[in-house]
Amino acid sequence: MSTFAEASRRLEAAVMRLETALRQAPSGAAAARELSLLEAECNSLRQALDMAEQRNRRLSEAADEVARRLDRAIGELSDIVEG
Repeated sequence: MSTFAEASRRLEAAVMRLETALRQAPSGAAAARELSLLEAECNSLRQALDMAEQRNRRLSEAADEVARRLDRAIGELSDIVEG
């Protein structure tokens, strides 16, 4: 196959792929609707992430407080046992 024939075949295949992609692409209204839905989902996920991060901070602070109290209680018990 000549270089020209090969290039022509590749060009025809590329055009066919583009035409197929264009037929399958959503219309302007459908694309706008999909974009709106994706933006709403993104905002919802961003809110959920913020809430999860806040909860994680509170739980981490609570765990730190529990650890401090346990360390203090263990120290007091050690002092009592060592007497």
